[in-house]
Amino acid sequence: MIEVRINNQKDKKLYEKVQLYLNIIESLYKIKIQENIIINYSNIEDKSAQNNFKRIEIPILDDERTMDWITVHEIAHFLFGKQLQIKNDSNLWIAEGGASFTADIVLLIAAIDSIEDVYNELKKSLLKFEVFLGTGNYYQLALHGGRLVFHCLYYLEGGDTFIHILQKILTTSDCNENTFLDITLFNEESIELINKFIQFDGFTKHINNKNLLRKSKKCLERFSFLPIQKHLYECLANIKVCLNSERFSLFLLENKVYRSIFNEGVGFSFYFSKGQGICGQAVLNKKPVFTNSAKYDKRSLCRYRDSTTAYNTESLLAYPVIQKGKVIAVYELLNKTTDYNESDIQYIKKIFHEEKIEKQIAFFRSKVSLYGKDFF
Repeated sequence: MIEVRINNQKDKKLYEKVQLYLNIIESLYKIKIQENIIINYSNIEDKSAQNNFKRIEIPILDDERTMDWITVHEIAHFLFGKQLQIKNDSNLWIAEGGASFTADIVLLIAAIDSIEDVYNELKKSLLKFEVFLGTGNYYQLALHGGRLVFHCLYYLEGGDTFIHILQKILTTSDCNENTFLDITLFNEESIELINKFIQFDGFTKHINNKNLLRKSKKCLERFSFLPIQKHLYECLANIKVCLNSERFSLFLLENKVYRSIFNEGVGFSFYFSKGQGICGQAVLNKKPVFTNSAKYDKRSLCRYRDSTTAYNTESLLAYPVIQKGKVIAVYELLNKTTDYNESDIQYIKKIFHEEKIEKQIAFFRSKVSLYGKDFF
């Protein structure tokens, strides 16, 4: 149960917002926060939140978004700090990192923050972490360093996998920092990051921060790229709608095969080589290819793919993306309400030119090569 007040007076509107944040946290980690919580917003002189796990005092600020972030951060401490107990002060970064990471993710889910907002906040934490190194400010290092570690783990493990790990940790009875530091939960690269982060003498003087900073910058580069990925997806999806098609895919060249990155309606990837299927013919001939009888077209691989996805492909258009004479990608449309024709190809060509989609796809592919097949 949660009670929300402003200067000790109950506030229904603010209660509804805070309750939404609480619901998102509980849904994210598949766990119920059982405590009765009083959250009071007031004019605190030092402008810092106070939390004794019964009552949370949050400063009233001009920046509503910052107040929201602090609110979620403090609620998240009921999981990262109380549910997951920190018995050794040197592991404070787990509590602060978990609460900060949760606040970042919840505000994203609630559409308060955008990817760009999270990216900018992480940049600030990275700068602050570097500034506070060697200053003796243990709390600030734990706060900003922990936040970066959690986001790096999210990146290294893959989003859903890392959330599942946190779900497992938080639902373990008597969980504490040792539950979190159980190396069997993480992959080798994550273990390396955690171990190098916690190898210190007094934390603030000799912390091995190079690995964290390197991973953080790589993580930030990923965040900075996500808006481009989103824009590209929206452009391709819009073409699908305008051409009255049911689905679309984008296949990128990876070594000598083409792998689906955007594969609408399907939760796994498909591959084809030059010359295989309708898309492979588009690669071979370096020009668009379509068929309005996919089931009976001898060039088609639709029968195999449909048997895997339980989808019924009737028609297909494959549009190759060519850079410096090489086909680097294939854009595929499926099942137009009428037949595909040459006008459709000209429309795609026009939109690709206007939206500079070829350049976006080339940049997209360069990131796939940099981060590997599991980047997305």
